[in-house]
Amino acid sequence: MSEVDEQVNEAMREVEQVLFRSLEGSTVLEDMGTHLIESGGKRIRPELLIASYLAGGGKDVSETYKVAAAFELIHTASLIHDDITDDPTLRRRRPAPHRRYGLSRALVAGDYIFAKSFELLAGASEEVSRAIAEAAVSTAEGEHIELLLSFDTNVTREQHIDIMRKKTACIFAAAAKVGGIMAGMDPEDLVAVESFAENIGLAFQVTDDVLDLEPSAALTGKPSGMDLREGRMNAVIYIALERLEGKDRDTVIRVFMASSPSTKDVENALTLVRGTGAGGIAIIEAQRYMDNAMEALGDRFDTAIRAHLEAMALEIIRRRS
Repeated sequence: MSEVDEQVNEAMREVEQVLFRSLEGSTVLEDMGTHLIESGGKRIRPELLIASYLAGGGKDVSETYKVAAAFELIHTASLIHDDITDDPTLRRRRPAPHRRYGLSRALVAGDYIFAKSFELLAGASEEVSRAIAEAAVSTAEGEHIELLLSFDTNVTREQHIDIMRKKTACIFAAAAKVGGIMAGMDPEDLVAVESFAENIGLAFQVTDDVLDLEPSAALTGKPSGMDLREGRMNAVIYIALERLEGKDRDTVIRVFMASSPSTKDVENALTLVRGTGAGGIAIIEAQRYMDNAMEALGDRFDTAIRAHLEAMALEIIRRRS
């Protein structure tokens, strides 16, 4: 393990403590947030911020802890609200908050956690605050566009990529950008880490789309085929529809466009989608995004920093949950 790996790991332990302290207490709202935080998560966004800070030559990593934790709280709040919209039974192998506590309480808890992120950002520079605000707005826009295009099999590839960029990749990019800003990173280097993070965010989303095919929630921590059930286009479904023909294609489209498809119909459609090899093609697409990410870095930064960032990118496309 390199010195950079040790620095990042130590910083992430401190961020974890900040997360729990920010939600300390005994109210139901706080307990709901802690329930989701305790269930794990990959913490990619705060790690990106810290790694970017170190890449920019930041000297006092402790100044990143609260801002890094704020990114994780924003992400957690968005998951709660996303689950209210999508209605999965599980989140991170536990009952989704709205299933455990009810819709109204989960909605308020998401708002509460989002507000808690503002507390952690008190004292942040205007540049940092603006970058985070823009990313939060973009995420909401991505979610909204995805909802508007639900049950639409005519979604174009460009529209789907735009949704991925807004809904997922922008927060990755913002985390890296903020870390660089806090370190006083050179503008060209800042563009490089932001591009790196956006591309691994896209790789993350495509990999998520592939994992949505998994037949068991034991691996992914949430039910399989959620996008198909909810009529949401993803990379795998898009590729499968390009390859399917005749009755098989009609079957998948019928399930995709149904408001409440049966479990049997979803499983039949998933079997057809898997049979096209769309998952493997999507993994190649995720690999291309990862290659773009590493190309964005080039030979910038210390070797150990680049190695850490590359390991993060590899973990994203190799993950099983």
